[in-house]
Amino acid sequence: MKKLFLYFCLIMMLGIAIAVNSYKKETYEPEKLTTYTSTVYGMFDIAFDGVNMWTANFFDNSVTKITPNGEMTTYKGTGEIMIAIAFDGVNMWTANWDDNSVTKITSDGMMTTYKGTGKHPRAIAFDGINMWTANYDHNSVTKITPNGEMITYVGTGNSPVDIAFDGVNMWTANVDDNSVTKITPNGKMTTYKGTGEGPIAIAFDGVKMWTANVDDNSVTKITPNGVMTTYKSKNHLTYPCAIAFDGVNMWTANFFDRSVTRITPNGEMTNIKIGERAFAIAFDSKKKCMWTVNLNGVTKIPVKAF
Repeated sequence: MKKLFLYFCLIMMLGIAIAVNSYKKETYEPEKLTTYTSTVYGMFDIAFDGVNMWTANFFDNSVTKITPNGEMTTYKGTGEIMIAIAFDGVNMWTANWDDNSVTKITSDGMMTTYKGTGKHPRAIAFDGINMWTANYDHNSVTKITPNGEMITYVGTGNSPVDIAFDGVNMWTANVDDNSVTKITPNGKMTTYKGTGEGPIAIAFDGVKMWTANVDDNSVTKITPNGVMTTYKSKNHLTYPCAIAFDGVNMWTANFFDRSVTRITPNGEMTNIKIGERAFAIAFDSKKKCMWTVNLNGVTKIPVKAF
């Protein structure tokens, strides 16, 4: 809990400075990047619905829908302190930290909140049928049906902060014991230790899982049987707090140095400055653009430009 509490304190302190200077955009290659600033403060996670991007805004319990051209519509009324967002093929869903709930959101902003997840759901992902949350203070995951029925399975590694689907099983990144946990559809769990330090995000590349590790500025590649390879680079990763797959390479969002890093399957890294402190990454249709969420706005980055 201490690590995540410090993370939130950091967001609060840095967020004040970002809000004050929100119209002074620092861009390193402005012809390649587009940043859209929002009046909403507290954008923390981002997901794609097949057409538009959506952000989870934890300060005012809302979500924002963003068109490909950056037009924004904000809908209020989710559960308390919404901290993660995911798409189920029809609706968006948020994980709501403070009241142990999830909220289902239609494309026009109609909301239904279901309570009863494990304590402090920190992340949410879709398995093709159900939503799943990773519950930070409960070392558990919760499976949620489309109608909001819930089953919670206890026994992940310590402090699961992110969750991803590999086509069969769910996986969590467990920040406090440098591990990942594989969870079958029926809740059977296997935990593998040995990632880099502080795995705070997890993503699937079609074969292997990858974690972004904030405490030693690294990424870890994990086979289905838990064999791990960690790639470190002091010159490229500075607090990598999110990770996503573009169909070929992994990408991290690096909070402190306002950058993203492209990582090849063999661990080669290329760093790209974006001028914003990114919290999360998502890719749009056909992986043409990467979008980062920057607390009070989003940045669109054409992948082929780099």
